[in-house]
Amino acid sequence: MQIHYLDEWELKVVPEELLPEDEKLINQLKVTNRLEVDSLKEGTRIKAKSWVGVIQFTNFQVQIIPKLAGMNLGLVDMLMYTTGINALRRFNSRRYIEVNQQGNLLDLIIWLLCDECETILSGGLLYDYEGVEESLLLLKGRLLIDKQIRRRFGQIDKLECAYDDHSSNIPENQLLEMALFRAQKITEDEVIRNRVRRLWDIFSSACQINSLDFKETREAIHYSRLNAHYEEAHGLAEMIMFGLGIDDIYKSDKRKSFTFLLDMNRLFEQFLFRYLTEILKGSNLDIDYQHKDRSIIRYFDTGKSYSQVIPDFLVKNNQTSNRFPIDAKYKLYDDRKIDPGDIAQIFLYAYAFDQSTLPTAMLIYPTCDPSANKVSMVIKQSNQVSGAKIHVMGLNIQHVLEEIQKKNYYGCSDLLLYNIQQVYGF
Repeated sequence: MQIHYLDEWELKVVPEELLPEDEKLINQLKVTNRLEVDSLKEGTRIKAKSWVGVIQFTNFQVQIIPKLAGMNLGLVDMLMYTTGINALRRFNSRRYIEVNQQGNLLDLIIWLLCDECETILSGGLLYDYEGVEESLLLLKGRLLIDKQIRRRFGQIDKLECAYDDHSSNIPENQLLEMALFRAQKITEDEVIRNRVRRLWDIFSSACQINSLDFKETREAIHYSRLNAHYEEAHGLAEMIMFGLGIDDIYKSDKRKSFTFLLDMNRLFEQFLFRYLTEILKGSNLDIDYQHKDRSIIRYFDTGKSYSQVIPDFLVKNNQTSNRFPIDAKYKLYDDRKIDPGDIAQIFLYAYAFDQSTLPTAMLIYPTCDPSANKVSMVIKQSNQVSGAKIHVMGLNIQHVLEEIQKKNYYGCSDLLLYNIQQVYGF
């Protein structure tokens, strides 16, 4: 099957034609604004956006590569850092990912899940007691008198018993069994598929998923000393089950269509929040993520709230009551001007949250430039006095990831912290 590679935001026309079987997938992509797909006489027009990953059509596959994040290896590092998963500490995983740099992003995450599952198995599956009700020849546990009378009145050949059984059929194992079952259906790599099947055989013999709801079950699990070693595997399993915002779509016939797409806008925000939180430690600055404020924009006549204003980050100075907004945009701003809509949004944040003499805000975007660069803009009022100021700064994700892996927060972090302090006059 032909595979076509695109960078994020790239436009390409491929020679393959779309088939009627792809209609459901195409409609889903259009409705969710993940990808633009149109049929042409000469083939299929595909316009990538900020979503990266795999789109499997009936006759061909499209892989959107995260160039700004450092290709697939950089993206996986970014995911692991953002979600707190340390799966890449294992040498074999990193070696496999480096060899398959242009490979399927989903396959790489499945490979990491296999690593985590094998680590769990090497230490032994987790067991717990679960309540069991069963008809037995001999009494075990306690007799269910009401059920015995209702089902077997006057009979003593079998007893309705309730007892606690030490079982591996528990949510921790069930989540992994479900993710492995899905992974073996969608992986493109034969080596990975064989590895997944072997692991699924083990987990499926240890538990049964029945009608398990993955999301509800994951949210209900509380990690402690006993099950903490499952947490990273569950994080990877959740990526495989849901990506970051779009469900997989499967066909019932032999040919399959599916998507596995990661929202780089959302990931960049979360990555930047964790990074800013770490580099601001020890300073007099704190940071909030996605702070919602309904008091900013109001109806003039009634004073009632009109809508929420939600900057990505609010930097707060512990020594004052002022707040300074920062917004993250995963866009290609290296070679073009900042979108007017983004400029207007950042100026709004400056006026809304910074109560200083010159309201100021910052926009951070990913850059391929080796060093973080910054441009500044101001609004001039009629008396030529600056009404507000914004700073637009590029951040090189690959260099940040290198610092994180080396646990050496210098370079990008120092420059970013310096710019924040300079922007807000700290």
